Amino acid sequence: MGWPSQLITVKSFRMDRTEVTVRQYEACVAAGKCKAPRAPDNCNWELRQWRQDHPINCVTYANAFNYCKWAGKRLPTEEEWEYAATGGGPAGPGPMQYPWGTAAPKYRACWGGNPYRHRTPATKRGKAPPRVSHPAWRPADTCQAGKFAAGAWGLKDMAGGVWELTASGYRGSDGALVPNTRVLRGGSWREADADALKTQGPLNGPHRKKHRLGRTWAGVGFRCVK
Repeated sequence: MGWPSQLITVKSFRMDRTEVTVRQYEACVAAGKCKAPRAPDNCNWELRQWRQDHPINCVTYANAFNYCKWAGKRLPTEEEWEYAATGGGPAGPGPMQYPWGTAAPKYRACWGGNPYRHRTPATKRGKAPPRVSHPAWRPADTCQAGKFAAGAWGLKDMAGGVWELTASGYRGSDGALVPNTRVLRGGSWREADADALKTQGPLNGPHRKKHRLGRTWAGVGFRCVK
């Protein structure tokens, strides 16, 4: 949970294996229980015809909360998220620097430092992303959910992909709770700093971000627990 370290006990829970996909979120919208997210450039909802298996992004906290509720689940707390990402306590493989261990994330995640991922160039709304690949280009958008190898507990994309919303309010390095915020964890396809993908670090480290309620951007998505 940050430095100085704290010993925290969490109750048993089950976490989704991948981030919630466009296909899954679309089912909630069709059921009338979720609102369509805003869809400027680089938001997968606008490109959902081609990105059904990519993580839904550009969601607000309310979007994520309502989806998990509809699915009979909820958003994880930051403590639950970190427990899952690090491999948990004595019964698990962790704690680990990254969800897969201590090795650098170079080829192991959908992030801006992976030099050999196929890149989809920026797209215009409603137009199919062209199939362009070049080994020297960094990712310009999300990857298919579950594309990379699993980490602790068989979970995928706990590093990279999209920043994941938690139910926990954001506390700064002084420990004070910032009103109307939630904590983001895990890093995203946009990050070029490997430290953003780490499972642990100081409270003000790059592995944690502050998310304002009501805000949306292309680097944010979520997964649920129950």
